[in-house]
Amino acid sequence: MKYLFNIKPLWFLLILTSLAACQSAEEAEKEHHQAQKTAFLQSIEMIESAGRKLQTANPGSQLVDDALKQLDSGLEQAYKVEDEFLNKIDARLGKVYQRNFLKGVEDYRLGVESGATKQQLKGLMQLQKWSQFWQIEGTEIRRKLDAES
Repeated sequence: MKYLFNIKPLWFLLILTSLAACQSAEEAEKEHHQAQKTAFLQSIEMIESAGRKLQTANPGSQLVDDALKQLDSGLEQAYKVEDEFLNKIDARLGKVYQRNFLKGVEDYRLGVESGATKQQLKGLMQLQKWSQFWQIEGTEIRRKLDAES
């Protein structure tokens, strides 16, 4: 009987260690999810804001430079967002985000930098498709993201 008594504290310690490991894994997953959510929402906000700046009548070179820097920052955030995260929120979101939003911004940005009007237009057309999707689904996607917090 004395042998069993010595094992119980060891068994209890193993259970506590396992529970602590599970909590650490859960916390890491929550932190990763929050980082993905932040990067996703920031990318959209930064890029939309840059787009509004570029749509002003006769934007000066400083405004264009600022908007392009903001586009680059938005792209940096967008590259952090994983398809797996997006597809958990909405089955179509990963594909639409990558093909239309991200690719559209890339094409538009490269077109502006190189002076290639055709590439700029291609990017704008992709962004238009993203905009149509986001206008319909954006409120629901944001609601889901808020509910998960």
